[in-house]
Amino acid sequence: MPPQVFKLSGEIDLHAVRDLEPQLRAWLSETGQSIIDMTDVNFVDSTALNMLVRLADEHPPLTLRGVTAPVKRLFALAGLNELFRFE
Repeated sequence: MPPQVFKLSGEIDLHAVRDLEPQLRAWLSETGQSIIDMTDVNFVDSTALNMLVRLADEHPPLTLRGVTAPVKRLFALAGLNELFRFE
């Protein structure tokens, strides 16, 4: 059985994180999976980065799949590349 994946899309910002973080926490706890598909994410702000850092600390290793070049650059600029696995 292939691993389950949590798929994100659109803009992940302060407003999205409020609803998204509890959902991701529940999913990570229930499934034990740690792959988040970000193929369709076109924007993340610092709130989204902080959320992902918290989740990676609690559920290592956290894999981010399909991160677009502009979003991946933001991870690099923030010095977060070593915290995540990228597919």
